[in-house]
Amino acid sequence: MDNFELVDLDRIKIRDRDIFEKPEEKVLDLPENVMDQIRLVSTYKGVHVPSILFDSTGTKKMAALAGYVIEALEQGRILVVDELDSSIHFKLTRAIVAMFNNELNTDAQMIFTVHDINLMDCRRMFRKEQIWFVHKDSDGVYVYSLADFTAQQGVRDTTDIVEKYRKGILGAVPEPDLINSLLSIKDEVHGGDTDAK
Repeated sequence: MDNFELVDLDRIKIRDRDIFEKPEEKVLDLPENVMDQIRLVSTYKGVHVPSILFDSTGTKKMAALAGYVIEALEQGRILVVDELDSSIHFKLTRAIVAMFNNELNTDAQMIFTVHDINLMDCRRMFRKEQIWFVHKDSDGVYVYSLADFTAQQGVRDTTDIVEKYRKGILGAVPEPDLINSLLSIKDEVHGGDTDAK
C-alpha cells in the first residue's frame, strides 16, 4: 500500500458485484457508513482501489480504530477494545497503547484485551495495577490485578512478568487440553473416522 485517502465516488471504478464479494470480515461493517467505507481507498501503484475490498484485515482494523483512538484522546473519553492485537502488528499495537499511556494524555483511557503477552512488560509499558488477568476454570471466571501479587510472592517492579506468566505462576493460562477436547468432539461427530471430511 502506498497511501490512504478519501476520494469522491466518481473516481472509484467498482462493479456492482464487487460489493457483494466483500470478505466476511466485520471490522468496518457499519451499515450507516457504507458510502464512507466505499470512499476510503488505498493507492496501489497510483491506482485507487476500495480499501474494504482489497486491504488486509489489519489495515482495515487500523482504519476502523483510528477515528475512535483520535476521538478518545481529543475528547478525553474511555475507549474499550476487545482483542486490540488481533490482526495488527505488535509495533502498531504498542504505538496505540503508548498514545494513551504517556504523560501528554491526562483524560483519555483505553481498556483493552490482548493475547500478546509481550505487552505485559510492566517495566516498559505499564504499572502493575494496569495489568489484569482473566482466569477461567470449572468453578467460574476470576478477574484479578497483577498488583495483587506481592514481593513475597516473587513479583517486584523488576520482575520479568512475561516469564512468570509463561511459567503459569500468574494463572490465567489456557489449558492445552482444550485441543484434545476439540479432537475428541471431532471423533464423536465423525464416528471415530479421523479421515472424514
